[in-house]
Amino acid sequence: MFFTYALRCALFLLGCVLFLVTGSCSRDDAVAPLPAEGTVQGQLMPARAASAVTLTAADGRTSTATPDAAGTFAFPGLAPGTYSLTAAATSSYNAPAPVAVVVKARETHPVTLTFSRSFRVQGTVSWQQGGVQYSATRLSGQFTDKFFSLEGVSAPDASGNLRSVSVVLSNLGGRNAVPFQGAGFYALGLSEYTFALARFRTAAGAMDEYYTGAGGSSVSHVLVARYDYGALSSAGTFEFTAIPSLYGTGTASPYQTITNGRFDITF
Repeated sequence: MFFTYALRCALFLLGCVLFLVTGSCSRDDAVAPLPAEGTVQGQLMPARAASAVTLTAADGRTSTATPDAAGTFAFPGLAPGTYSLTAAATSSYNAPAPVAVVVKARETHPVTLTFSRSFRVQGTVSWQQGGVQYSATRLSGQFTDKFFSLEGVSAPDASGNLRSVSVVLSNLGGRNAVPFQGAGFYALGLSEYTFALARFRTAAGAMDEYYTGAGGSSVSHVLVARYDYGALSSAGTFEFTAIPSLYGTGTASPYQTITNGRFDITF
């Protein structure tokens, strides 16, 4: 009888041990469920076209991401559903229309936001002419890594007359001109591709135009102190002496001198 009782106890203890072991193994071997969230991975084209990207859920909740220098951004940990992507474009670009994104669980959804150039020039351009200080109220221009063209037009004076200055720097060179290559010193009047203009327009529409002639020197020059094509900004100084061009009323003075010219712009 004692043997039978001992056997029963041993079997009971063995069963308990097996239960604990198998229970522990089943817990350790259990596979954790995969996360149910998805990710939106985005790219700006060009990389610096926006300062922030906003993701809006169907219920109106929003999240904001700041793109890195390469223009990439991400929204991880998103519940499945439909979202809308919008971007805060910089002053030089037009933002695309909102982009709808359908997020699925455990998937990464690539999105590219493509921006168009606005070609808006903003900033300041000022100069002195005939002892009078002028500041541009309207700016225009074209800018690439190989070309620089800037025009500033003053506000009308009491008689409705306008004054403007223009500077053109090109990489085409010609007649000893330094090809445009960003920041640097550029003498004017050495090439038909590197020059400056000063214009006077009357309220009646008549115009006198002056341009830098062939005698370019350090007196007529543009000093581009900063030219960041990636950040779309530039700053510098200019001064020049210009003679009448073929376009005008024929009553122009022998020359015009522009001094203390300055510009600080984004484009």
